[in-house]
Amino acid sequence: MRKQHVNALVAKATRRHAVKPGPPPPSFESQMDVWGSEPSAAPRRSQRARKPELVPTAIPAVQVAQEGASYNPPPSAHRALLEEAAGHELERQRRARAHRLKLFARRRGADPDDFDALLGEYDMEALAEAGDMEDLALLHADGMGEEGGSATAVSEEEDGAKEKGEEEGEDGEDGQEDIPALGKARGKLTITQRNRLRRAKEKLAEEQAAKAERKRAKQLGRIQNLTSEIAKEERSRTLQQRREQAQKGARRKKLGRLKYTPRRPDVLLTDELPGSLRALPSETSLFEDRFDSMQARSLIEPRKRAAKAHNQKKRYKSVMRESHKGKRFKSPYIRDEQKPAWV
Repeated sequence: MRKQHVNALVAKATRRHAVKPGPPPPSFESQMDVWGSEPSAAPRRSQRARKPELVPTAIPAVQVAQEGASYNPPPSAHRALLEEAAGHELERQRRARAHRLKLFARRRGADPDDFDALLGEYDMEALAEAGDMEDLALLHADGMGEEGGSATAVSEEEDGAKEKGEEEGEDGEDGQEDIPALGKARGKLTITQRNRLRRAKEKLAEEQAAKAERKRAKQLGRIQNLTSEIAKEERSRTLQQRREQAQKGARRKKLGRLKYTPRRPDVLLTDELPGSLRALPSETSLFEDRFDSMQARSLIEPRKRAAKAHNQKKRYKSVMRESHKGKRFKSPYIRDEQKPAWV
């Protein structure tokens, strides 16, 4: 009897904790029923993570060495590369000097934000050797373009004034001719006066037509100049667009706090040039070259090289210690050494 009661309690607990079967899943036909009463919800599309767009860069992955970096370079190419390296070094010294002046500006009584006052006069020769004269040349070219544009405008104004003067001269010449007055006559005009008036009107109409023809011919003669000016403007606009595209492709993406500074070109002095390609030394290793290339292409963040600590010698002090196990009595009588006072 007790056993049956226990079995009943177990069955009841099992039924209580049993998982009830849910409703059957809807069939495919019921979901795709066009004439069904319930509207079918559209399936949700999974949102994929957007990948960052890779902006193509104009900087090649492997920079080919310049002609002046060879073991047997041409004199002109080697001299140009030496000037570029010297300009790079001068630019580095200028930046270091500006940094020092900016650090100690308050002691000197200057404003640290006034960068031009700290640097003083701009060293144009150093910038020319450093390669910054390209921007100055572009600015100079833009200035020359503006001057050329103003000169063109002035020439057009002069041409317009000249044409206007010619037209006025022609009008003056026409006015100087004897044309009978067209005012009201007191009495009835005679046949002679009417013929004279008719001939004057015909002559005036012919002169106006000839004047319009000369003006039209002059404009047609300027078509070649106008087309050449338009073609010149198109060429300058195309060059400007290409220059902007090249600058946009060469513009590096800033990844971190520091700005990428290009490395000084590898070049040797004339006395250091070896006699063969195998003996040509390299200033950087392959790892440093690849690392610099990745920084130039904005693939990794440019960072500053970690400097050695100034108090490194103070932190690590070599001390020689001897334990009591290693101590041994060394008699001064073994060698001719100085005897202690108590001996």
